[in-house]
Amino acid sequence: MCTVTDETDIFSVSIVSGLENPQVMKAEPHELNELLGNADIVRFIKSRRMAWLRHVMRMDGGRIPRRILEWKSMGRRIRGRPRKRWIEDVEEDIQMMGIRGWRKLSKERAEWKKIAEKAKTLSEL
Repeated sequence: MCTVTDETDIFSVSIVSGLENPQVMKAEPHELNELLGNADIVRFIKSRRMAWLRHVMRMDGGRIPRRILEWKSMGRRIRGRPRKRWIEDVEEDIQMMGIRGWRKLSKERAEWKKIAEKAKTLSEL
């Protein structure tokens, strides 16, 4: 998880790393580039979203993240344009990559890993 903080004259990023013992580090832009392998931060985040989507899609249908992902609201909505849901944003990226049948592909580990890696390098995302 990355959090961008605006300090006086130094741009820094707080990075939480590790699952068991999370550690918060401050990283300057050149350190962040080294950490991400000189990948564009937006593309890196989009590829991680693709990886998370695959993870959630492989979950049992009764698990809370899967239920939330597939949840459709019932009843009246507020006036105006509906807010974009997370899945709609990811589906838009998948469509821009020219991938069809992503729900079926998400079950195949090797294929989806290629898709997530492709998201890191694609310039139109």
